[in-house]
Amino acid sequence: MKRGIHTTRTIVSSALLATGILILPASGVLMHLAGHSHGLRETVLGLTRGGWVHLHVLAGFLFTIAAALHLRLNWKMYCNSIRARAK
Repeated sequence: MKRGIHTTRTIVSSALLATGILILPASGVLMHLAGHSHGLRETVLGLTRGGWVHLHVLAGFLFTIAAALHLRLNWKMYCNSIRARAK
């Protein structure tokens, strides 16, 4: 049963990483499109530049946590792969 839990956790961490890979560049581009001036009240898809900055920072934070979790859950596989290539 433990293997099923491990697989589920790996799938979840991989899904979070994939989501981060999509959200971070998109929010960066939309942040740029919303303008660089703090006094500018332009919105892109309903968010001001500040809103996109907050989304971008939150996505980056969650991406970092997901990457660490993914690395931790797959550490044994990475070590075995490196050892096999070293032989």
